[in-house]
Amino acid sequence: MSNDRPEDVDAAFARLVAGYDTDPDAPADGDDEERPWPAAEDVHEPADPHPPPGEPPEADEPDIPIGAGLVISSTDPLNTEATWEDEGHFVPPSPPPIPRLEPLMLLAWVGVLGSIAVAVFATLVGWVIPRLLLLAMVVGFIGGIVVLIARISRDPTDPDHPDDGAVV
Repeated sequence: MSNDRPEDVDAAFARLVAGYDTDPDAPADGDDEERPWPAAEDVHEPADPHPPPGEPPEADEPDIPIGAGLVISSTDPLNTEATWEDEGHFVPPSPPPIPRLEPLMLLAWVGVLGSIAVAVFATLVGWVIPRLLLLAMVVGFIGGIVVLIARISRDPTDPDHPDDGAVV
């Protein structure tokens, strides 16, 4: 098996593996610097904005600049004395009234759903449906389907964004 990697890659990897358990803040062997990165990139953990009950909050720390004009603020605008028991006081607005169906649409739905309901009920009970009622159910079902399909709106709900589906 040929080794086409340079020897220094293997040595660097061996150094990384050997230093796996060492403290990252400790200086590495042979390094002149204490840290391999600039101090401006050090991240300081902000204080817990919600201290446990009974403990006084920690003293305010100064704002920490993190670069690019961003600042980690030690003051939390949402840090209030609210508890979970204070939650739940939101009362949603009442819903709008249910729209009324036009008489023709109501009759179409009754024809479709009513004929199916009567047929299922008659089957479960073992009732033989008279011919005249069976004819009315078939006419009501087919007529209801035709009316419902004919009344489908062909206009888009939002004219600015018509939904034509995938266009190939």
